[in-house]
Amino acid sequence: MQTKRFLITVIVVAILAAGCDDAPDANPISADLRHEPSEAVQFIPIAWPEAAQAIRRKPRAERSAFENGFIDSVAWAGGAMNNLARHLIAEAQKKNRGWQGADAQVRRALLSFKQETAFTAEQFAALAMLDRVLLGGEVTLEKQAAIAFYAQLLLKNGSPAADVLLRAAEALQGYWSDEAIAQAVALTAQHAEAWLGAQAEAVSKASSVLLEQPNQEELLDARARRLLAVRDAVKAMKAFSP
Repeated sequence: MQTKRFLITVIVVAILAAGCDDAPDANPISADLRHEPSEAVQFIPIAWPEAAQAIRRKPRAERSAFENGFIDSVAWAGGAMNNLARHLIAEAQKKNRGWQGADAQVRRALLSFKQETAFTAEQFAALAMLDRVLLGGEVTLEKQAAIAFYAQLLLKNGSPAADVLLRAAEALQGYWSDEAIAQAVALTAQHAEAWLGAQAEAVSKASSVLLEQPNQEELLDARARRLLAVRDAVKAMKAFSP
C-alpha cells in the first residue's frame, strides 16, 4: 500500500511538472516567494471532522479494516499534499513563476484527492500557500482573491491555525466585508481555543519556560512555539476589529 501511494505521489508530481513549460513568466519572481515561512511552521495544526476524529481516537486494534484504511488514507493525503505543496512552491521559485505559478499548480494538485479525505490535503495546501507565499509583500486585488480562496479552505474545515488566519483576515480587509472578516475571526478563535484546550498541559509547559527565561523562544521546540503562536493569535483575534 505504501509503495502504491508513493508511486501515485510521483505520478502526480510528474503530471504537474509536464503541464508546465520551462520558460519563465514575463514578470520576474515576486518577493512573496522569497519570504521565509513563519516561526514553528513545522508543527501544523490540522482539524478533523468529528466523525473522522471519533474513528481516529479508537485504538487501531479496535477499528475495523475499513476504518483503519480510512485513517491511513487521510494521513497519506495530508502528508502527500504537504510535501507536494512545498515542492510546487519551490519549483515556482526556481522557474521564476511568481506566486501565480505556485497557486495554479497547488489548485490543480488539490483536484487529485478524494472528497472524503481531502480535508487534510486542503488544509496543508492552504497553510503552505498562505504562510509561505501569499502573506507577504504587496497585497493586490489578484492576490487577495487567492488569499480568500485558501482562507475559505481553512474556514470550511474548521482550522485552528489562528496565527495564519489572523494574517489572512488582515490582508483581506477591503476585499471581504467587515462582517465576513469578523465572522471568520470569531469562528477561527473558537476552533483554536478548542484545539489549545485539548493540549492545555503542553501550552502551560511552554508558557512556563518563557516565564522563567523571557525572550528565549529558541529554547522551545517547533510544537511549543506553534502552540504559543496560536494562543497569542487568539488573544489578538479577540481584540481584532476590521
